[in-house]
Amino acid sequence: MSPEVLARLMGYHCLYAPEAELRDLCAAFARTAAQAFLEIGTHRGCTSAAIALAFPSARIVTLDLPDSLRTTWNPLPRAQVGEAHRALGVAHRIDQRFMDSDELWRLTGCGECFDLVFIDGDHSPAAVFRDLMLAADLLPPTSGTLLAHDYTDPHEPARPNWTLGVQQAVDRFIAARPFRKHRLAGLLVALERA
Repeated sequence: MSPEVLARLMGYHCLYAPEAELRDLCAAFARTAAQAFLEIGTHRGCTSAAIALAFPSARIVTLDLPDSLRTTWNPLPRAQVGEAHRALGVAHRIDQRFMDSDELWRLTGCGECFDLVFIDGDHSPAAVFRDLMLAADLLPPTSGTLLAHDYTDPHEPARPNWTLGVQQAVDRFIAARPFRKHRLAGLLVALERA
């Protein structure tokens, strides 16, 4: 991704280490078939806009709550949800859906499949675990990657409090499903089929 594009994305991110995390996110998607990307937690749309710019032929779906102000995790007026898509001219390529991630089973029921699912919605342990379990069913049977944001390992010296629930959910998920964990830049963790 060019420095100019990165500079344009910076006004819309809510990432911990934006340049490094966007680089690793794009690299993780490139290691898959890179045909379909799902984001849980659109917010301003930096991540999905970055994927749209870096992968011009990919199908991109992003989810945000029907009422984006009714959350404790980065509430945002609905008019600002996905604003990076519009500002960077990629809104026509991104399928913005307003639904709660607890309804991901509906996508599975419709036969939707994604090579990478980026999870950055509700950070409570129960919600992240639910999102991971449901999102795993949206991956191809033998491949695909789940990428969770706002994750820290228990041994890390600096652990922002909003990362604790994500870490608990990821550890619980790894114990329940055959995935392996791989740390990426910033607060990203990749979960790949074992």
